[in-house]
Amino acid sequence: FVLQALKTVKGNVELRVVGPMEDKNYWQQCQAAIRELPETIKVNYAGPVPNHELSAMVQQHHLFILPTTGENFGHSIFEALLAGRPVLIRDQTPWLGLAEKKAGWDLPLSDKQAFSNVIQEMAGWNQQQFDEWGQGAWSYAHRFITNPELVKPYFDLFYE
Repeated sequence: FVLQALKTVKGNVELRVVGPMEDKNYWQQCQAAIRELPETIKVNYAGPVPNHELSAMVQQHHLFILPTTGENFGHSIFEALLAGRPVLIRDQTPWLGLAEKKAGWDLPLSDKQAFSNVIQEMAGWNQQQFDEWGQGAWSYAHRFITNPELVKPYFDLFYE
């Protein structure tokens, strides 16, 4: 999905794919799609990365993209927000209304062009814009973990 969305993006973009290669046939399809990308779009496969290294890796990039159909809560999404990185995700997780908070984008998978548009927009950002959205992502995650209304249900679950 992301590789298809990158086809229309102009400018220099680097995508780092992280995770185990579980389906060789799918990876071959991805490699074919990578070969069709413009020369200005670079894709690097990092493979599986230990959990303790993920936050540092996320912080080396400008955007965390996860348009998966398999996420529910989205722990990796939350970790990216907490690392101060805007996220580009599908609109079927609890992380909604991200653009209004300058924390990222939650978009329907039926609109691949919207994903392309976000990547294109970010490719043109200056440092001030990136810093503003990075702060928005961190603030959104921080508000979530410090919300006292979220603590009580967990406390009740374990201590009643």
